[in-house]
Amino acid sequence: MRKRLIATLMAATGGMLLAIAGLFPLAASAATPTVETVVVTPGDMATSVADVTARPNSWFFYNDENDTIDNSLGSFVNGPATPPAGSGSVEINVSGTQRRNLATYQFSGTKLADITELKFSTYNASATNGGSANRSGYLNFNVDFNGTDTWQKRLVYLPTDNGAVQQDTWQEWDAVNGGNALYRYSGATWPGTATPGTTPRTLSDVISSYSGIRIRVTDSWLGIRVGEPYADGYTENIDKVVFGTASKVTTFDFEAVRAASGAIVKPVENKHYTKTLKLKATYDDGDSVNDDAVQWAVRQGTCAAGTNTVFGNVDGHNDAYQWDGATFTANLDIRSTAAGQYCFIFNPTDDPGQQNVRETRTFYIDAYVPQDKDDCKNNGWQIYTNPSFKNQGQCVKYVNHHDDHGHDGDHDDHHHKPTKKEIKKAVKHWYKYWHNWHWSFSRW
Repeated sequence: MRKRLIATLMAATGGMLLAIAGLFPLAASAATPTVETVVVTPGDMATSVADVTARPNSWFFYNDENDTIDNSLGSFVNGPATPPAGSGSVEINVSGTQRRNLATYQFSGTKLADITELKFSTYNASATNGGSANRSGYLNFNVDFNGTDTWQKRLVYLPTDNGAVQQDTWQEWDAVNGGNALYRYSGATWPGTATPGTTPRTLSDVISSYSGIRIRVTDSWLGIRVGEPYADGYTENIDKVVFGTASKVTTFDFEAVRAASGAIVKPVENKHYTKTLKLKATYDDGDSVNDDAVQWAVRQGTCAAGTNTVFGNVDGHNDAYQWDGATFTANLDIRSTAAGQYCFIFNPTDDPGQQNVRETRTFYIDAYVPQDKDDCKNNGWQIYTNPSFKNQGQCVKYVNHHDDHGHDGDHDDHHHKPTKKEIKKAVKHWYKYWHNWHWSFSRW
């Protein structure tokens, strides 16, 4: 039946599928393959033949009864139970003789001998499985035995040929299994033999018998079918499809919504700050519409909600910040803020179904005080607020009663910023040392 679809594709694209196939050359050998996870959400699914042509790496729902792409045939759900990748899966319901598929064309021309991983996971709920424990979605793909790229039917991997189907649990099916995975052929007999196509053969045997056997190029169908031959129907959940070669292994994770993520850029963890505190954080909810709100706070001594908030837009605070739905920034004057440990909390609003993002970062604020007499001069004494001074003399008196750093004796010198006096003294000492060395050296 897919012949009709490929004819439609060829007619609609003027043979573009051949060009698309050229985008997927055979993988070169590599010591370590690239490993990636691709999250597939409802918005990523192709909706038409033209969409598949434009996005050859897309997935879609396919009606195997009338050869049409129809994304109403399946749904993305959370669960069931704990899926093997992420928190969601694809769910397909069939009744009678319906045949529905989760499918893709993106593995065009791949030789079976080059496939190092080919796996998929299924969940069969006993309550919706028609009373039979053996029903499960199965893998099938269009095959080219002889390199002519003509229609030569499909290879089929049935879970029931390769193990016992369990209910109410996720199962992973290994369609390589070290070459021991069993396949059937959808034709009457295996090509060039009298062996019925329903006779299972190991993948190693198939590769050995048909040199260069590959997934077809122009009609590179690969799908997981739910339906026939189970005439009274059932429900199947599918997740974590893995396709790998020596150069790349890709895991496809099917999710109802893309996971949101956030990260705090500033302040730096456990760093000490005085005078000005710069905050920066980023957020990505998987879509291009930056319509998310944000809550944020700086809290003294804790990251707990509603406790000791000194800056933010919660708990009665309304401090200035910038937010475009993707990047958050704020510049805070902390000269009058008490010294101690603080926590920055970044909490953007997530889309329905997404897990909340709440990022925290601990840092320190040091007292903003004069470090030497020069800091008190030229009306410098006026900028200090904790403590504050009535005049320059009071500021100088404060410096004289503290150590050279402008802090009391038990302050941690590890975070000390050199004073102007210390810098001048160091420069003078270095110059004297250099002059003596240069004079001694010149005598030689």
